[in-house]
Amino acid sequence: MEAGEQYTCHMGKYPVIFLSIKSAKQPDFDMVYSRILIDIVSEFERHSYLLEGDALTMVQKNVIMLSLSITWEWQKLHFP
Repeated sequence: MEAGEQYTCHMGKYPVIFLSIKSAKQPDFDMVYSRILIDIVSEFERHSYLLEGDALTMVQKNVIMLSLSITWEWQKLHFP
């Protein structure tokens, strides 16, 4: 690879989250937004092992938990 050792040495060492607005394929903005939130929560859940280890600080763990909580509350308000 032409990226150089300083970049390639990090490849495969960190969780990667890929989201696509195109894949949401919903008829209106609210439903697209909801689909993206669901996808984000799914990615957080997929990497939930990070909450149990020492890779994240307590502040980072709290931000993730708060974000998940806010996301689910928004979802319940807009799509009961």
